[in-house]
Amino acid sequence: GMLSSDISTTTVIIASFVGLVFVAMLVTGRCRGIVSTAMLVVRGFKMHTIARKTPKPVPEHLVAHCLSVQNREIMKQRLEEIDRFDLGSKLSKRASVLIPLCHDVNGEPAVLFTLRATALRSHSGEVSFPGGKADEEDEDGVTTALRECKEEVDLVPEEVLGLWHDLPSKRGDMAVTAVVAYMGQVLPEELNCNPHEVEEAFVVPIKRLLDPSLRSTWTSPRLKGVAMPEFLGGPHRIWGLTAYMLAGVLNAVIVPYDSY
Repeated sequence: GMLSSDISTTTVIIASFVGLVFVAMLVTGRCRGIVSTAMLVVRGFKMHTIARKTPKPVPEHLVAHCLSVQNREIMKQRLEEIDRFDLGSKLSKRASVLIPLCHDVNGEPAVLFTLRATALRSHSGEVSFPGGKADEEDEDGVTTALRECKEEVDLVPEEVLGLWHDLPSKRGDMAVTAVVAYMGQVLPEELNCNPHEVEEAFVVPIKRLLDPSLRSTWTSPRLKGVAMPEFLGGPHRIWGLTAYMLAGVLNAVIVPYDSY
């Protein structure tokens, strides 16, 4: 499970909290006060906890209709009500990713991923969501995510559902905003992918992403001993920031962990 290791659960929780305090200190160097920092830490801790829930079997009916019109309206509400870990006022550099929910060729709820081109300078050959740095003319994080998705896979969402939390980049100097959207039915082989940025586009059914037997963990060098989510149900390993965002959205928004 997500917490199965030779370290006690208490130690893992403390390590997680210490890591989040470090992140908060890192990104709130010009913070207006202790209260603001404390709120950021609490929100970050909630985000961290939901992303690291131990996978458990999900009833089929909850997955089958999770992206229906009715459920998408519910998802919008859930995203609207989240106390976001918002780093927009703490970091001057901004980036966005689009978490593209869709239906696959069989009409099953799924998520679209890209495999980054091997020629790219950063994170080459890794699985990611469409996204990138904000341009000066981008109105907000949603604009950035939509522009990047269009540039990378030539897709425009049918519906933007809302914002997930921000996350600091690996260097801690950039706020990465996650935008959740519904793309309609997506057939990866028919996508007009930008070969300079995308090696491959693929979809993974949500039922496979939620299947405990197709989940694993990896350990971040930053949070030693803290197991981070990993997904093995697709053609490529999904880990890192992509898996962390995905796990949070699955557990809090798509099929809430406490609903089954």
